[in-house]
Amino acid sequence: MTALSDGTAPVGLTGTALDAVCDGWQVLHQWQLARTHGRPTHCLLLRNPPRRHVS
Repeated sequence: MTALSDGTAPVGLTGTALDAVCDGWQVLHQWQLARTHGRPTHCLLLRNPPRRHVS
């Protein structure tokens, strides 16, 4: 779970950072649970991680 930040507060992830965390996962579910201090709190369920190439 993470708060969604507009980039002006040191708490939570920005939309761009949230997209980067979710990138490549085969199964992604995302829910907005509540608002904390005026910011939405998101819950993520990520399954089947992306495959990383090993050099």
